Amino acid sequence: MYMLANTPDSYRWVGPVEDTNNWGRRLIAVRMDPVAAIWHPVPVEWVPETAARAIADFPQFWSGMLCVSKRGMAALAGLLDDAGEFLALTGLHDEYIAWHCLRTVDVMDRQASG
Repeated sequence: MYMLANTPDSYRWVGPVEDTNNWGRRLIAVRMDPVAAIWHPVPVEWVPETAARAIADFPQFWSGMLCVSKRGMAALAGLLDDAGEFLALTGLHDEYIAWHCLRTVDVMDRQASG
């Protein structure tokens, strides 16, 4: 499992399937309020321009949310559960899910966090 650090142009990007249901608008509209209760899975696909790039567990995502492989989700679920919500995506063999962050950290106490 690996996560993108500084080289997003090295990996595949995920984006909404283009259709008339405004999937992209639904993804862009997600901000700080929980949406899981009204969420309907958004169909996604690999962005064609990134076809020659490597596939990551945390691909760049055409959204304000994080896209994570189900393998990555399993590894991080305990760390992420209290800070956000997982939202269903379809496509890409159902191997990816969105994670919507609801709690962010502005400042961390370096002495207390060791």
